[in-house]
Amino acid sequence: MVQNAAHSPAQPGNGGCGCQNLPSAVVTHVLDPQPGEKILDLCAAPGGKTTHIAALMHDQAVKLLRPGGVLVYSTCTITLAENEEQVAWALTAFPCLQLQPQEPHIGGQGMLGAGLSFEQLKQLQRFDPSVVPLQDKDIDSLKEARVEDMIWLANKDCIGFFIAKFVKCKSIQEKDP
Repeated sequence: MVQNAAHSPAQPGNGGCGCQNLPSAVVTHVLDPQPGEKILDLCAAPGGKTTHIAALMHDQAVKLLRPGGVLVYSTCTITLAENEEQVAWALTAFPCLQLQPQEPHIGGQGMLGAGLSFEQLKQLQRFDPSVVPLQDKDIDSLKEARVEDMIWLANKDCIGFFIAKFVKCKSIQEKDP
């Protein structure tokens, strides 16, 4: 169903509410938007179309980004091709981009196979629903669970999701080794 957001009952002030999966909320905190900042939202799903559009636009998103500016790449998929491979491509195509740590960081690390270093994989967040440990769990056994364990379970009981955070360096020499 397609509905104009201006008429959506889930918009603030309309008295409605909208459900959002945990990683969808995490990605906005990773971006950490501040009052007065300009945010360019290039939302599209899945990420393959966005990167193709960016290539056709001669990568205007990166060019529009000021030095020190933040670019958050996020998809609602778990495929290597649309996540880690796109990060590897962006780092190669744009030497001015550098991966950054994310806060909060409650997802798992990135997946091997795209040529990223272990340090780079640790800076990515991957929410993978392929393991759902609650299927045979007694709910009463969760009453004494630690907060960290509950976050881990939330990571597993969600849609597939991926987050990468980049910053545009002032110069290529500014990048960390």
